[in-house]
Amino acid sequence: MGVGTVMQRVTLPSGKERDIRIQDALYVPSMNKNLLSVPQIDRSGQFKVVFDGAEMHIALKKSKKIVASADLIDGLHWLRVPSFAANSVAKASVNAVDLHARMGHAPNDVLRKMVSNGMVTGAKMPTSSKNSSHCRGCQQGKMVQKPFPSNPSKPKYKPFEFLHFDICGAMEEESLEKSRSFEH
Repeated sequence: MGVGTVMQRVTLPSGKERDIRIQDALYVPSMNKNLLSVPQIDRSGQFKVVFDGAEMHIALKKSKKIVASADLIDGLHWLRVPSFAANSVAKASVNAVDLHARMGHAPNDVLRKMVSNGMVTGAKMPTSSKNSSHCRGCQQGKMVQKPFPSNPSKPKYKPFEFLHFDICGAMEEESLEKSRSFEH
């Protein structure tokens, strides 16, 4: 949740459109609807809310100029906002790098096949796999660590000629054999 300022384009009764600023708006990510509180609008002191049958108008108190209107639908007043034609919205274009990441770092030949078969829309065709630069994650995934080199100058020992022990002690309590330490 959070509080902030929201800009909203509304349609006035005359049919003209304008942007309104809604300050101190409460952001609730789990809500899938946007609500305006009439008492909160009235409490601001700048606006007057007028209910007229199936319409609601929000006007400036000083000039009485209507800044937003709403229609009563199913018991709620819905702000009049402009409708967008489907073809007026810009199509999102995905570049090859983003497509590669979104598809789980798939190879370029797989991505090219997906784009050419129409399985992915709005994506740019990746370049050939021979001259393509892999993303950092793919580069790191292909790195292999070489084994540590054997040291020829290191002396070789026969079994039990050179031993390592872990010694633990001194312990607070004695063992049954009266020892305060042990070797592992």
